Amino acid sequence: MPQLTQSHTEFSLGTISPPATPPTTIAFVESGTADGGSTSWLLSALKYLDRRRFEPLIIFYYAAGGATVEKIRALGVPIYFASTQAPGNLPRWLRSRPRLWPLRKCMSLCRIVHRYLVRDTSITRAVRKHLREKRAEVVVLNSDLHFQYCGAIAARLEKLPILCRKSGGIDEGLRIKKLLTPFVDVFVPISKAAEKDQLTNPATKRSELIYEGVDISLYRKRRQNPALRSALGLPENRKIIASIARLEVGKGQAELIEAAVQVIKEFPETVFLVVGEETPPNGPITKDLHNRVLRLGLTDHVVFAGARGDVPDILAISDVFVHCPTTWIKGLGICHLEAMAAGKPSVISRNGGLPEAAIDGITALVVAPGDITAMSAAILRFLMDSDLATRGGLAARARAEGLFDITINNAAYENLFQELANRGIRSRT
Repeated sequence: MPQLTQSHTEFSLGTISPPATPPTTIAFVESGTADGGSTSWLLSALKYLDRRRFEPLIIFYYAAGGATVEKIRALGVPIYFASTQAPGNLPRWLRSRPRLWPLRKCMSLCRIVHRYLVRDTSITRAVRKHLREKRAEVVVLNSDLHFQYCGAIAARLEKLPILCRKSGGIDEGLRIKKLLTPFVDVFVPISKAAEKDQLTNPATKRSELIYEGVDISLYRKRRQNPALRSALGLPENRKIIASIARLEVGKGQAELIEAAVQVIKEFPETVFLVVGEETPPNGPITKDLHNRVLRLGLTDHVVFAGARGDVPDILAISDVFVHCPTTWIKGLGICHLEAMAAGKPSVISRNGGLPEAAIDGITALVVAPGDITAMSAAILRFLMDSDLATRGGLAARARAEGLFDITINNAAYENLFQELANRGIRSRT
């Protein structure tokens, strides 16, 4: 048998490629059920996630739907559900038996018992099963910790590193967060206000501030769509004041409708476009807002558009964006960032991290929460001074491109993902 020469040996070794490193599996755990700030961020983050390094999957606690969820699905990201029921519901067998209806007298107690002893235990087991079967290496809790105790416990039982994106929850759920904070390897507050709140918890191991980001490319140079105005019943000669948020007590829609009275008195060519819906849809909050519009005689000036999957187009036809929550404390306010990216001047309330994104008097006018007189006056300033509105919009877009671009902010997240994955490998070996 002929012997291999040195040159043959070198050639043979040179054709052997080192094994490619498989991407790290990242499990995003989502407590939301429909369109909202957390799923909007998730869509943008997944769109620009480096798939050569990371393989994402999403675990929703509950059956989720809506335009944003469908867009995430279109990216080819696997989606799993820990439960097929809506949050807060009692089991079907209890709701469907008339003989058990007397239990309604203690319905609150039944909900609490069912939630903690039945529903959440089942969700925790299901989340843990998905983490194990999909071989997740890092768990990302995509909202504040008191919304995510099922995911935190499941990840802890699987001994996986945990990143919690603290997107809100300021001054909320303090007791349960004291218990669960030691489970989390790193918190990522989306604003200085959220970071300050997190650092009041002495059990916090590590906090890394990364501003929330939006997909700037969706809003840059977006043109108005006349067909959209027509479909929404918005005349061409009207100025549009847009509000985009889930319909919820404390989110500011009720106060905006009250402020509309004074605005329309001074500037009749105005329509208020309220985008968003209640969860579940058409509940008591929705009815209250509609009744308020009727009582104040605003039916020709207020349009309820419901949940929309075309926020960039909605903002393109808008003149001023308003988001003035009262008791609902915001971590940063992704809808405000979207309006800034669209180049729109804003009226916002001094609420949580919301004014942190703005420069008062330049990109936005900041008012006290619940101050209806100040809100209407700020809206009128932009309507009556077109130069102020134009300068505010341009400054807002420049600030969004500098601070809140998801393509830039994603890199910081990816560094943390890799660091946690490497730490998890070391601990297992």
